[in-house]
Amino acid sequence: MTSATPLTPVEQARYSRQMLLPQVGPEGQQRLRDARVLVVGSGGLGAPVSLYLAAAGVGHITLLDNDVVELSNLQRQIIFDTASVGQPKAVAAAQRLRALNPEITVVAAVETLTVDNAESWITSADLVLDCCDNFPTRYLINDFCHHLGTPWLFAALHQFRGHFALFSADTACFRCLYPRTPVTEGNCSLAGVMGTVPGLLGLWQANEAIKHLLRLPDSQPGHLWNCDALRSTMTAIRLVADPTCWCGQKHPDPRALHTHSLESWDREELELTWHEWQVLATDKALLLDVRSEQEHRAANAGGEWLAWPEITARLTQLGGKSPVGLYCQRGQRSLALARELRAQGFRQVFSIRGGLESHH
Repeated sequence: MTSATPLTPVEQARYSRQMLLPQVGPEGQQRLRDARVLVVGSGGLGAPVSLYLAAAGVGHITLLDNDVVELSNLQRQIIFDTASVGQPKAVAAAQRLRALNPEITVVAAVETLTVDNAESWITSADLVLDCCDNFPTRYLINDFCHHLGTPWLFAALHQFRGHFALFSADTACFRCLYPRTPVTEGNCSLAGVMGTVPGLLGLWQANEAIKHLLRLPDSQPGHLWNCDALRSTMTAIRLVADPTCWCGQKHPDPRALHTHSLESWDREELELTWHEWQVLATDKALLLDVRSEQEHRAANAGGEWLAWPEITARLTQLGGKSPVGLYCQRGQRSLALARELRAQGFRQVFSIRGGLESHH
């Protein structure tokens, strides 16, 4: 049901071109204005997604991101400029969206999606867009969206390739597609990426989001689209629910599922404090600063800086015989990379909790 409040003259002028489409019109535009969308991540995917949703007139957009803008982000995260470096991504992106379209409401939340806050954030949204770069967050989104009956759009990319899908309560869930975290999937910081690829995937995400919010019959959840930007190809497969999947239970409890997952990470001691690292570290231990080279030169807590492609090669040379400590500014990037490297079999890798900001 759309709002009874008619579009203002300014809104009619701003959205005049898309309102000419018979699939949109004034009623569709009011639907977009009434929609509430949660965008998890304001990086390579979140940048084009939020720009296009704001430009289209989606009335309430919440940006959830706990990271800050780095110089290396500007190659693909087109919502930011050089002056944004060092600012919280959610805040800088929200400022850009408000400047683009002051007719909408944009909320910047500088925090991470967790087991404790997922339900409150997702409950307030009509649609959730996964624009993060890690699988633990995607599982979190999937499980709470399935539990609450909230549709969500998944997208992921790797170098020149990417894929996206719209999930709803009536489709197979993300765990049906990925029962376990794929070892071959990496984030951009580790595997590299062509700047246009997250732009393409983010554009498709925004397109599917708008189709869904307009309730167009061509919006069909439950299909996985695979894109190859190097060969300029796109294919789709229909997702089939796994009868043994968690989502098939009568009353699945996402909190219990993720409490177990977090306990598993704790048992593996994925994170260490600086003091714990100093106790563990031997002469052969390797400490790596996983921020940009510019950040390392400006200020660091010791250790080495290596380009991302060199890290796995160096760890392979060590052969798992010596502990490896990773740190960044606040511990978010190093934790994501530690999980990535653990999944690849490097069991002696640890993230330093709190990063440089907790080093004394």
